[in-house]
Amino acid sequence: MGAGFVLSQSCDIVVAGDGAQFGYPEARIGVTGGGGTYIASRVPTKVAADLLLTGRFYTATRAREAGLVSEVVERGKALALARELADQIADNHGPSVRLLKALIDRETQTTTAESAQFLGLLKAHTSDSSRLQVSKGLKGLKGA
Repeated sequence: MGAGFVLSQSCDIVVAGDGAQFGYPEARIGVTGGGGTYIASRVPTKVAADLLLTGRFYTATRAREAGLVSEVVERGKALALARELADQIADNHGPSVRLLKALIDRETQTTTAESAQFLGLLKAHTSDSSRLQVSKGLKGLKGA
């Protein structure tokens, strides 16, 4: 679940079905792959702290309110809207789209690159696999 959430945050536009949940449960299970640095560089600090430190999950609607999701649609309609948005982008002026995409990347990637330097530190402090045996784990996913 955490890896899927991190992957969604690497996308420029995220379309979610209304039944989707978003979260980073690593604090609950005692490990981290460092994806938290990626999330923390892309959302407001308060949202990142809430998700990363509590390990709770957001509904698709709450994720949209927090800026994690672009659009929420009926279950089963996300792919159709994502394709429609991709077609709209493809129909736009190519050089302008590339320039705007470069601007977005420059503004978001700098923090990510700097945050990635802390990945070794994160892994060093969460490598104790015995923690997994006493963790609450992923119980209560619906308690977002």
